Amino acid sequence: MLLRLLANRNIKPGCPDVLMAIGDGPYVAASTIYHLGTGRTVLTRQYVTAFAYVLGIPPGDLAAIVGVGPPDERARAHPDHAALARLAWDARWLDNTQLSQVMKAASTPLRDEPGAGPAG
Repeated sequence: MLLRLLANRNIKPGCPDVLMAIGDGPYVAASTIYHLGTGRTVLTRQYVTAFAYVLGIPPGDLAAIVGVGPPDERARAHPDHAALARLAWDARWLDNTQLSQVMKAASTPLRDEPGAGPAG
């Protein structure tokens, strides 16, 4: 279920760096996240808390839904986790071409940024 919730938001389940950067999730390989879906990796409260922050669901609610908790109170979520979760939710309507365009635009420096352009 957690992997499908990520997929609904166009977040690749094999991106553990997203769980770590936004939800203070564990530092693991992509395959470990995929194994959550098959049960080969044990779902812990640290995973549930990280998924909750990435998905924009209150950690206590997600813990109750999946039956693993309580949430990890020590987790240090990204300060903008709610806005990032909302952005992911809104981006679910974009197709692959549109997502590629957004990614390209996001990685292109603005002309007003220091160091941008040929002189900088």
